[in-house]
Amino acid sequence: MISTARGDHRGLRSSRLEEVRPNWLQDVLQSIRWMHQEHVKDLRGLGYSPKEAFWLDFACLPFLPWNKAAGPELRLSMILGLYADIHRSTVGAQEPVNAQAFLGLLKQRYRTIRQRVAESGGPAAETSSPRTPNDPEPSSRDSKETLAGLIVMRTAREWGEHRSTFPCRLVEDI
Repeated sequence: MISTARGDHRGLRSSRLEEVRPNWLQDVLQSIRWMHQEHVKDLRGLGYSPKEAFWLDFACLPFLPWNKAAGPELRLSMILGLYADIHRSTVGAQEPVNAQAFLGLLKQRYRTIRQRVAESGGPAAETSSPRTPNDPEPSSRDSKETLAGLIVMRTAREWGEHRSTFPCRLVEDI
């Protein structure tokens, strides 16, 4: 699947993040940034604009492989700040006045994604479809949106099956 097509996330596997180290926070943030860059690169190859690729990758955020049982806490607000920084550097800068409004938008979209997943029964409820992300670029907006939904659900499922996790618990402080 897009970012996981190359196998398990190399950053998770190679840095052995499951063991908490002194620089665990920096490692986690760098891994999330790397995963975003790889995912966006693949999405751009499928014909998504930088803005579309950013939001499509952001839709996968709730499914990152967190350690739900133990470890230090990482606040969601910090992750959203990272995504705001990524957006500024890749899609376009917001006016300083709009920075807080953009963080508000990220919070709202995160909640919406979580709610839709809960209503649909979660990523495991993905239905089979003849269309896969390996198919040619969609020709219409509807099929592009359908493909985007499939990408998010498949990414969520694959990340849910990932063998290793980030060495921390995500605390949803929004």
